Amino acid sequence: MRFPESLAGVVDEIMAISLQPGQLINRNALSPEAFGMVRTAAMALTYDAERCAGEGDSRAPIKLADAQVELFRHFSEVFVAVAGRPYHAFATIDDLATAVRKRARGSSATLARNYENACNGLAGFYQAHARTLWNYARELGGLKLVLGGQRQFGSSAFSGLRRMALYADTQLVADPVYPFFERDLDLGAEHVELLRQLYQLLQLTPLVEAGLPVPPVLVFPSFEKGLEDLDVYTQVGIGDLVLQAVGAACDATFSELDELQAFVRENPERFVTDVMRAQLFLPPGVVPGEIMDPRVAVKRYLDEIAEYRRPESVRALAEAPLPRVLLTGIAERFAPQYHLLENASELSAQPMLTQRTHWHFFERASAASAVDLHRQDILSEGGLKALQALQHARLAWLGDIPMPVLVELLANQENLAFRRQLGEHTRALSLAGPAELDRVVREVCHAINAMAQSHDKTIGEIDAKYAPKYAATQWTGAAGIGLGFGAMLLPMLSAFGPAPPLAAGVAMLGKLGVDKLHENAERRRARSSLMGVLAAVSRQ
Repeated sequence: MRFPESLAGVVDEIMAISLQPGQLINRNALSPEAFGMVRTAAMALTYDAERCAGEGDSRAPIKLADAQVELFRHFSEVFVAVAGRPYHAFATIDDLATAVRKRARGSSATLARNYENACNGLAGFYQAHARTLWNYARELGGLKLVLGGQRQFGSSAFSGLRRMALYADTQLVADPVYPFFERDLDLGAEHVELLRQLYQLLQLTPLVEAGLPVPPVLVFPSFEKGLEDLDVYTQVGIGDLVLQAVGAACDATFSELDELQAFVRENPERFVTDVMRAQLFLPPGVVPGEIMDPRVAVKRYLDEIAEYRRPESVRALAEAPLPRVLLTGIAERFAPQYHLLENASELSAQPMLTQRTHWHFFERASAASAVDLHRQDILSEGGLKALQALQHARLAWLGDIPMPVLVELLANQENLAFRRQLGEHTRALSLAGPAELDRVVREVCHAINAMAQSHDKTIGEIDAKYAPKYAATQWTGAAGIGLGFGAMLLPMLSAFGPAPPLAAGVAMLGKLGVDKLHENAERRRARSSLMGVLAAVSRQ
């Protein structure tokens, strides 16, 4: 690249930047001109790469619905290549693990070959359509929620997504499989972790294959690992979140990573005490307030990551000083929060989390980056509280709605009615000012119970509607049959003749059957409605 002589000093400054693995650039050491040139060049190169990629592919762009179906077909092929059967053949992840171990003992060479071929097919799909899926996620309208805050798509994320399907138009899920094809993830048994992710992700297949005009779920690559390893802007952004959050906890101000590291070296006890008090270090599976002792927390953290990371990586952390382990764990927690904030901004979506711990870190990341917890152009603050309330343990049963039933509800757009009715029940809270989450949870529970009671009222109205018809039909039918038999037995009734009254009675009893069919149809419609489903699931 050629630059005018006037920019020679800026070019020399950029060329002198030292790039070490895992080290963030100290942007405060750069002049505004140099930092601006780096960002401008990065944007220009990114745009040029996307343009060249688009020009190099002369095929017609794949449609959104087709792209998702094809993506899940590749997911299924990789899964079956290892497991031997489709995802729905396994009731639990433990059943899957047992089957895979048995299968590996039998024909490991064939299994490895099939796995490699299936992975190559998925990699080819990503190469051709990853950017297209991202663009589709950005272009969709309606109330979009983007799921984040974690690296993996586990059972809690799946349950949370099922609950939110009753509320949102589309839920965007950062593809947890794509990183396996993007960078080295420092995993001890990569294929095992990939299979776990596929098993959970494939549970969404009915929602994908439903072919609804507004997709209830869209799985898209978010390029997170590549950005963390190669993109300076992303590295600086994650570093800033850590600096601001730790600074707030330690009542200090840090403008660069070197300052924070110097503070930790000079004040190790203060650093450990302050970050544990603020619960900035939490091992996987631990909720805020559960573990306050730093050494207990670190032991739990090392035990957890030993389950899936390479032994040498875990060993290196175990040998590091306590403050360094805490700082590493804090950075690992804030990286997904940074990506969630970025995805929400880029995709015009409302950030969504499904676990209390993830909300804990998201609140601190939002405060550190001066970003509202809710996107005001997408959702009100009251709406955000309703979303958080729907993820509460008291409403966990909402995640038990069978997937085929959920697909039918979404096909009938009953999520729109649910969102509207829930908003009406919680509007008073919004008008009264900020409300604590526990209070919102109580109101949302009350609202859903009210909807279920409304269903009971509808069923009662159906019973009341048909009860008089049954009574009249049964009396008239019985009287007609009685007259028919009486005419055959008693001379004084013989003027009626036996056939007409008997035929009338039989016809009346036939009408009784028709009324019963109508009643059953109305009951089925009521029970298949959203309120009927809520009433049924809540009582299981």
